[in-house]
Amino acid sequence: MRVGEKMNDLLSRTGLPYAFNSFPTQTANYKPPDPPFITYIVEGTDNFFADGKVYAVVYDIGIELYTSRYDPNTEAAVEKILDDEEIPWDKESEWIEKEKMYQITYDITVLEREEDEDEQE
Repeated sequence: MRVGEKMNDLLSRTGLPYAFNSFPTQTANYKPPDPPFITYIVEGTDNFFADGKVYAVVYDIGIELYTSRYDPNTEAAVEKILDDEEIPWDKESEWIEKEKMYQITYDITVLEREEDEDEQE
């Protein structure tokens, strides 16, 4: 499963609106979701090499959960999905005064191996 598909699968299970990087800017025809919502970004890779080629792509991903108030139940739901998929995570949180929102950032690593792609064909 490609990393984008994996993230869509994981984040859709939260039941929250989510987007890669950010939601589009508000227009006359579109209003971004109110919190809680999630954004995520692929921050880079830390690949594993073997026999002179990339054997496994190791994606460093940041998942950002935004809430308008402290919400341990929503955090626990996100953490359960990551735990159920055996995805290790670290978490940081901060209050964004300007936005009047909490930002909870989960740093995760997702592995994509060449063999994973071969198995799906």
